[in-house]
Amino acid sequence: MLAASNSLRGKTLRDIVAMAKQPNQLAIGHGGNGTLMHLTTEMFNQMADTRLELVPYRGMAPVVTDLIGGHMPLGVIDPPSAMAAIEGGLITAIAVSSAYRYQRLPDIPTFAEQGVPGFEATGWFGIVAPAGTPDDAIAKINAAFVTALKDPATVERVRALGSDPLPMAPDEFSRFIESEAKKWETVVAKAGKK
Repeated sequence: MLAASNSLRGKTLRDIVAMAKQPNQLAIGHGGNGTLMHLTTEMFNQMADTRLELVPYRGMAPVVTDLIGGHMPLGVIDPPSAMAAIEGGLITAIAVSSAYRYQRLPDIPTFAEQGVPGFEATGWFGIVAPAGTPDDAIAKINAAFVTALKDPATVERVRALGSDPLPMAPDEFSRFIESEAKKWETVVAKAGKK
């Protein structure tokens, strides 16, 4: 998600885009070069045609700390690292980067809802097996994980950690991995042409 220091005068994505149209006017912290937060920031610059100055940190905690202290105006952060600061009113959540609103912060709109159509950047985890693993073994492993990810206690725990379970069939997950790889390859290629 995109979050702002409470000292930043703009509190909507539209405000931030307007401020960030000029080079060297607004900086944004992220969790380190090559991280999803870095790539999300690059994609935002590309899709919103902004000129945010990207500032790499060594992880999320320092970004959140600098947002709280007013030392960094903006940050692309993950929910688990920032929920206490957001819910405590220490920083302001501006937009969530998923395609849908985050259930723990239902009043925070997505980037797409705020004028950046098609914007979606989410972290995810999955289970993979070595090439050549028999189909029946993959089906059994997948069935066990799908069952676990549909268990209400597991769903509640995963959501409490800032994520949403999204069980998939093996072929569906393969297509998802391919689409994610293509999306981020495009972002990286465009970023390298600056």
